[in-house]
Amino acid sequence: MKKIFEKLFNKNNDYINVDTERTTKLYRLAITDPKTNLYNFRYFRTRLKEEVTRAEQFKRHLSLLLI
Repeated sequence: MKKIFEKLFNKNNDYINVDTERTTKLYRLAITDPKTNLYNFRYFRTRLKEEVTRAEQFKRHLSLLLI
């Protein structure tokens, strides 16, 4: 019984690992440009909101440099 349980548990872990890898790959594709591998504007907006919130939370200044 223990061996059967371990076998099933290991099989489930394999599925979870594959799903996690697939999700990570999809996320990376969603936030980067496929030609340049640079972050896209949607990712920039998301990160900017997070950093503005962090600066407000800790009452710090936030600088932004665009080139």
